[in-house]
Amino acid sequence: MNIYEYLPGASIGFTKILIGYPFETVKNNYQYRGKFKYNGILNIYKGCSIPLIISVFKRSIQLNLYEKNSKKNTYYGGFIGGLFTSILTNPFNVIKTNIQLNKKYKLYMLKNGNIINIFRDTIFTTYYLGTYGYIKNKLPDKTIYHSFSGIVSGSTVWILFSPFDYTRTLIYSGKDYKYIKNITFNNPLKMWNGCSYMIIKSIPLNILNMAIYEYLKKKLS
Repeated sequence: MNIYEYLPGASIGFTKILIGYPFETVKNNYQYRGKFKYNGILNIYKGCSIPLIISVFKRSIQLNLYEKNSKKNTYYGGFIGGLFTSILTNPFNVIKTNIQLNKKYKLYMLKNGNIINIFRDTIFTTYYLGTYGYIKNKLPDKTIYHSFSGIVSGSTVWILFSPFDYTRTLIYSGKDYKYIKNITFNNPLKMWNGCSYMIIKSIPLNILNMAIYEYLKKKLS
């Protein structure tokens, strides 16, 4: 096993937390409470240490699987990477979400949302990496186009699939599917709460993420 082939993915895991964690904190609060109160920089980064470690581990494996399985079809590569890592990381996602919501969690809650997490992560990763790879392969091999491909895939994935993320957040926080079903039929637009923050996040995150990722891929290959 060549450890260097995991470094490009690990870099994405690091910058995802560095740039994206505050946006996710705001998004989760809008999904759960419909609002967010800013109490300083430390509050929006609260509990990020464990997610940082897990994100680096997760993305290093996910992107490695993507690269090995996307030669013929980038969406297939995204599917394999997303499915495998979604099975591993659910308990850590439960902890992260409840910390961001300033909610106490108990051990029995760590099993919450296993199924919706697999659906959510697999769908998001299949679309995000699949679309990124598809667009990137159609454009010149330059940094600006790598970033552009990431921004397009990273923003549209939230527009299309936010309800899956919304459902996962509520299940993680202790709500049941009956509660979510009621929202689906009575106020479906609520399932896109916090989506705008993730679209904003996708711009600086993908400008940096995919530029570093593709640079490291070339240097370490």
